Amino acid sequence: MPKTNLGKWAVKLLVIFLLLLGITQLVLSFGHFILQSQPFFLAALIVPAGVAGILAFFTGVYSIVEKKERSWLVFVCTLVGFFILYFVISEFVFLRSTIGDPYFQINVFSPL
Repeated sequence: MPKTNLGKWAVKLLVIFLLLLGITQLVLSFGHFILQSQPFFLAALIVPAGVAGILAFFTGVYSIVEKKERSWLVFVCTLVGFFILYFVISEFVFLRSTIGDPYFQINVFSPL
Protein backbone atom coordinates (compact mmCIF):
# COMPACT_ATOMS: atom_id res chain seq x y z
CA MET A 1 0.00 0.00 0.00
CA PRO A 2 1.18 3.53 -0.68
CA LYS A 3 2.59 5.49 2.23
CA THR A 4 2.18 9.07 0.96
CA ASN A 5 -1.06 10.93 0.37
CA LEU A 6 -0.24 11.48 -3.29
CA GLY A 7 0.39 7.78 -3.78
CA LYS A 8 -2.99 7.01 -2.23
CA TRP A 9 -4.60 9.58 -4.52
CA ALA A 10 -2.99 7.98 -7.56
CA VAL A 11 -4.52 4.64 -6.62
CA LYS A 12 -7.91 6.23 -5.93
CA LEU A 13 -7.87 8.01 -9.30
CA LEU A 14 -7.05 4.78 -11.09
CA VAL A 15 -9.92 3.03 -9.30
CA ILE A 16 -12.24 5.86 -10.39
CA PHE A 17 -10.97 5.43 -13.95
CA LEU A 18 -11.66 1.71 -13.88
CA LEU A 19 -15.14 2.17 -12.38
CA LEU A 20 -16.13 4.77 -14.98
CA LEU A 21 -14.73 2.59 -17.74
CA GLY A 22 -16.76 -0.36 -16.43
CA ILE A 23 -19.93 1.73 -16.27
CA THR A 24 -19.27 2.88 -19.83
CA GLN A 25 -18.96 -0.73 -20.98
CA LEU A 26 -22.23 -1.61 -19.26
CA VAL A 27 -23.98 1.32 -20.92
CA LEU A 28 -22.59 0.28 -24.30
CA SER A 29 -23.73 -3.30 -23.76
CA PHE A 30 -27.19 -2.78 -22.28
CA GLY A 31 -28.11 0.87 -22.70
CA HIS A 32 -28.93 1.29 -26.38
CA PHE A 33 -32.10 3.20 -25.49
CA ILE A 34 -30.05 5.66 -23.41
CA LEU A 35 -27.53 6.24 -26.19
CA GLN A 36 -30.23 6.74 -28.82
CA SER A 37 -32.09 9.36 -26.80
CA GLN A 38 -29.05 11.10 -25.24
CA PRO A 39 -25.84 10.55 -27.22
CA PHE A 40 -23.77 12.82 -24.97
CA PHE A 41 -24.30 10.45 -22.06
CA LEU A 42 -21.35 8.36 -23.27
CA ALA A 43 -19.07 11.41 -23.37
CA ALA A 44 -20.21 12.34 -19.87
CA LEU A 45 -18.80 9.02 -18.69
CA ILE A 46 -15.67 8.59 -20.77
CA VAL A 47 -14.20 12.11 -20.47
CA PRO A 48 -14.05 12.07 -16.64
CA ALA A 49 -12.58 8.56 -16.85
CA GLY A 50 -9.80 9.81 -19.10
CA VAL A 51 -9.15 12.81 -16.87
CA ALA A 52 -8.94 10.54 -13.82
CA GLY A 53 -6.48 8.26 -15.60
CA ILE A 54 -4.25 11.14 -16.69
CA LEU A 55 -4.34 12.64 -13.20
CA ALA A 56 -3.37 9.24 -11.80
CA PHE A 57 -0.28 9.38 -14.01
CA PHE A 58 0.77 12.86 -12.89
CA THR A 59 0.12 12.26 -9.20
CA GLY A 60 1.95 8.93 -9.43
CA VAL A 61 4.98 10.51 -11.09
CA TYR A 62 5.07 13.33 -8.56
CA SER A 63 4.77 10.95 -5.61
CA ILE A 64 7.54 8.73 -7.01
CA VAL A 65 9.95 11.55 -7.84
CA GLU A 66 9.34 14.08 -5.08
CA LYS A 67 7.91 12.05 -2.20
CA LYS A 68 10.04 8.92 -2.84
CA GLU A 69 7.04 6.59 -2.99
CA ARG A 70 8.04 2.99 -3.70
CA SER A 71 4.74 1.12 -3.64
CA TRP A 72 4.09 -1.19 -6.57
CA LEU A 73 0.50 0.09 -6.79
CA VAL A 74 1.76 3.59 -7.52
CA PHE A 75 4.07 2.24 -10.22
CA VAL A 76 1.13 0.39 -11.80
CA CYS A 77 -1.04 3.52 -11.61
CA THR A 78 1.71 5.55 -13.24
CA LEU A 79 2.16 3.01 -16.01
CA VAL A 80 -1.57 2.76 -16.76
CA GLY A 81 -1.90 6.55 -16.62
CA PHE A 82 0.99 6.88 -19.05
CA PHE A 83 -0.76 4.61 -21.54
CA ILE A 84 -3.97 6.64 -21.19
CA LEU A 85 -2.04 9.88 -21.76
CA TYR A 86 -0.26 8.34 -24.75
CA PHE A 87 -3.60 7.25 -26.22
CA VAL A 88 -5.18 10.70 -25.77
CA ILE A 89 -2.21 12.52 -27.29
CA SER A 90 -2.03 10.12 -30.23
CA GLU A 91 -5.76 10.57 -30.85
CA PHE A 92 -5.25 14.32 -31.19
CA VAL A 93 -2.12 14.03 -33.31
CA PHE A 94 -3.55 11.45 -35.73
CA LEU A 95 -7.14 12.72 -35.74
CA ARG A 96 -7.13 13.13 -39.52
CA SER A 97 -6.89 9.39 -40.13
CA THR A 98 -10.36 8.59 -38.76
CA ILE A 99 -12.48 11.61 -39.74
CA GLY A 100 -12.53 11.56 -43.54
CA ASP A 101 -11.83 7.88 -44.11
CA PRO A 102 -14.82 6.28 -45.90
CA TYR A 103 -13.68 2.80 -44.87
CA PHE A 104 -13.76 3.77 -41.20
CA GLN A 105 -17.41 4.86 -41.25
CA ILE A 106 -19.38 1.76 -40.29
CA ASN A 107 -23.07 1.76 -39.57
CA VAL A 108 -23.56 -0.66 -36.68
CA PHE A 109 -27.32 -0.90 -37.15
CA SER A 110 -27.27 -2.05 -40.78
CA PRO A 111 -26.62 -5.66 -41.74
CA LEU A 112 -23.36 -6.43 -43.48
